[in-house]
Amino acid sequence: MAAFLASQPFTHDSLGTFVRKHGDWIGSITLPHHGKVELHLAGDRKAPSDAALELAAALPSVYATLESQVAEALFETGRVDEARREVEKAAAETSSSSSSSSTPAPSSDAKPSSDSTPS
Repeated sequence: MAAFLASQPFTHDSLGTFVRKHGDWIGSITLPHHGKVELHLAGDRKAPSDAALELAAALPSVYATLESQVAEALFETGRVDEARREVEKAAAETSSSSSSSSTPAPSSDAKPSSDSTPS
């Protein structure tokens, strides 16, 4: 991209410098128990949005109270994924048991039996 089309870095008083890349304003923020983490904010070509900056500036002070809720949400998401895998496994087993009563389809990974003669 031509240099004259690139967005200039944006500097916030408390959050530091952000650079625009692939439509996001990228900077960093320090969170308790995690240290410095990358922060992506929405905005236009000139700067991150005021709402995004306001929320980002407030995040370090409220993160400690939200950390347990975030962890719980991540854990629940993991449980949802686990439940989804169990449902898919049960569906596959049901499908294979119902198809075993009919003529089984040849498998692409089937190996020839030892009693078959080469042609």
